[in-house]
Parts: sequence; C-alpha cells; structure tokens
Amino acid sequence: MNVGREVTILQGMTTRELRAKREEVFGEPTRAGHKQYLVRRIAWRLQSLAEGGLSERARQRALELARDADIRTTMPRDCSTPAPERTTVAHIDVSPDHRLPLPGAHEAAKVVTAGGGRLALEVGGSVIKDRKDRVTLLKERAGVEVFDAKLDDLLPKPAKKVREGIGSAQLILVTSQEIDELCEQDNITQARRQMDGVLNDLRRGIRVLAELGVKRIVLASDHGHLFAEELSEDMKVEAPGGQTVDLHRRVWVGRGGQADNATLRAPLSALGMEGDFDLATPLTFACFKCKGGARAYFHGGLSPQEALVPLLVLKPLAKPAVRVPAGIVWRLLPGSQRLTTRFFSVQVTGASEGLFDVEPPKVRVELRAKGKAISRAVSASYGFEESTGDVALSRDETDSKKVAPNTVTLMVAEELDQKAVGLYLLDAATGAELARLEKIEVAIAM
Repeated sequence: MNVGREVTILQGMTTRELRAKREEVFGEPTRAGHKQYLVRRIAWRLQSLAEGGLSERARQRALELARDADIRTTMPRDCSTPAPERTTVAHIDVSPDHRLPLPGAHEAAKVVTAGGGRLALEVGGSVIKDRKDRVTLLKERAGVEVFDAKLDDLLPKPAKKVREGIGSAQLILVTSQEIDELCEQDNITQARRQMDGVLNDLRRGIRVLAELGVKRIVLASDHGHLFAEELSEDMKVEAPGGQTVDLHRRVWVGRGGQADNATLRAPLSALGMEGDFDLATPLTFACFKCKGGARAYFHGGLSPQEALVPLLVLKPLAKPAVRVPAGIVWRLLPGSQRLTTRFFSVQVTGASEGLFDVEPPKVRVELRAKGKAISRAVSASYGFEESTGDVALSRDETDSKKVAPNTVTLMVAEELDQKAVGLYLLDAATGAELARLEKIEVAIAM
C-alpha cells in the first residue's frame, strides 16, 4: 500500500466524502467534522487493514495488563463529560468546538529551532524543549492540581510524599523512560532484558494507583519506535541533504535537498503544524546515514514525539478489599546462599498454622537492592505466568494444609554494585510482603 498516495487522495476529499469513507472502512458512522482528523483516522485504518494491526502477542500483553479482577477495560461511552474523580489523564476542555481531535488543537503548534542543532515546539508562545517544559506546560494548562512521578516512584511501595501527592491531585502523570535510556546508550542486550520487566512494573503500578484511589487510568505512548535487528550497511540511505536542521537515523528535518523514492517527505503543514520545514523519513525499515546513532533502536519518523497517544483506558471497579493471605507460615529455601550468576533459584513452601486447609495465593518472587526490584522470574516448577512473572501456588496433593513446593528461578536484570541483596515473597494481588530473606551475598562479576 502506498500511504503517501492514499493520503493525497484523502486530502482532496470534502468533509462529507471523508465521513462516508470513514464509515466504509470502519463500518460505523461518525459525527466528526474536523477534516485533518478524518484524514488521519482513515489513513491509519487503511494501513492497518493492508498491513495488519496489533500482533496477537501485543494483544495478549494488553490483556495481561488489565487481567486483575477489579479493573474494567471498557471505554466510557461518553468521553466528552469530564469525570469528577481523580484520573491519570484528565479531559481538558480548552475549546467550545468539541470536533477538535486533541486538546489544544485550536492553538498554533509551531516547530522552531532551539539552538545547538535542536528543535523545539512552540505552543501559545511557550517554547517546549524537554520533559521539564512539557510537565510545566501541562500544570499551567490542566486547570486542576497535577502531580508528576516516575514509574519507579510507585514501586515496590510508594513513599509517603508520593502517596500524599497522588492523594491531593486530580491529575497524576506517571512516566517511564527506562527502555529509551538503555537503547539510546546502545545497550541493546540490557534493553531487551528490561522490556518484560518494565511491562510487569507497569502492571504493578496500575494496581498501586487503583489502591490509592485513582478512578481512571489511561495508558499512553508518546511516540513510535523501531527495535529490530542490528543496522547493516545495506539498510542505510542518503538523507535529502540541503539545509539540514535536524538529522537522526529515522528522521530528517530541513529545507531543500534532493527528493528520493526511498523516503516519504512532507511539509510540516501537511501534519497540521506550523513551521517552514519539511520532514522526511525512510519508507521501509531503512535508516538515514548519519554520525553516531543507535544500531537497532530508532525513534522518530512521522510519529511526532511527545504527542500522547491513548492506548488503553482502565477503570477500577468497586469491590471489597483483597485480603492478604493469612494463617500460612512461609518458608524460602534458596538454591545457594550466594548470588554467583545472573540466575538464582528459591523453593517456596508454606503450611497452615491453624485447623483449616490452606488457600494458596498467587505470588511474586523478587530480588531487591536498595528497595528496588532487580530481577524477574523466568520459570517455576508449576503455575508460572510468563507474561506477568506471577506464580499460582497450589495445595500439596498429599496434605491439604500445606502448599505444594514450588521452585522459582529468577534472572538478575540490572547491574549490581551492592555486596548483598534481599529475597522477597509477595502476594501478587496486593503487593503485600509474605516472607523475606535478607543479606544474600553478591559474588558475581557483572
């Protein structure tokens, strides 16, 4: 499918024709009257139908994030009415025209040079250069109290300052940049190891927010990326040249230069933004020739960075609080008293201390250093959930008052400079600590 050609055709249609086209490709009517919004939605749908949407693995990941029983994943029917409760992404009513596709779209967004070979976005006279500027702008425009935090601030348990900040705010912004940071340092191996861990941390962070009273949680992405095999010479193409304002592996911004069939090029105005620059990106998985840059992980292209793209909306359901499993005496038996490789195993057992049979919970096992989880589960004797790392324990077949022994293997996912770490057994549903072993000696050369 030639995306550029399809977009050109769509741009020539009237709003009425675009509505009809959208109904044709989506199978349902729309009342939207913003032409550029309709063009983008139809183009996305046509490309999705031609090349496939989310992979089955990606769909399963999304389901795992919302699998907990007290999380509802259906989108509210009326998203135009601001909810009175606290939420992780607020509806910001910035214009009486509700046809606008994005809050703030009535204001001019202009790409400008920021010095030092960098670009920035100018919105309403404010030049936005980095995360700090974006958060400042959000706090100025939100109209409600905003609290911002990193995903690490929520785990394993949020500090008092974080809990109080979330409790007093109506809009909570939580960001995670671990994968970006590792990849931009060209630490590809570590980044791939970290990916499953970040997804699991995301799931746990969602539960923490729900327990702290957040009523709506919106998972969003700031831009797309490519993470493929290491870049080879035959995958590099020439950039357009001319007056180059910015150049990365997947994006060129500038004026003039050469047209090339290997790239998709458009003025910023075609993307609904102001600025007298053109933007170009390779049409395939190729990359521009440029100094430095990563070998396998690439930002950019025609996905504007730092534009929040909602992916999934979660709404916690009201239900009785989940109780921490009680009446079980837990025992952790490590395979070694020292951490000598990246892999560490521990046998988990338990027994009822009362008269009744045990009700084994679903658990998590973690190695921690300085209060931060530095491992992820990779296998278990039984009950292992690969997508979450949780382990569903069972009763012993020969004694219903005991938990069947389960050996869980952990993989250290981060570099260590500590002399000792702790081993923790947690209830997967609540995050409550069930048992721990402290001061496991680290004797491994990372």
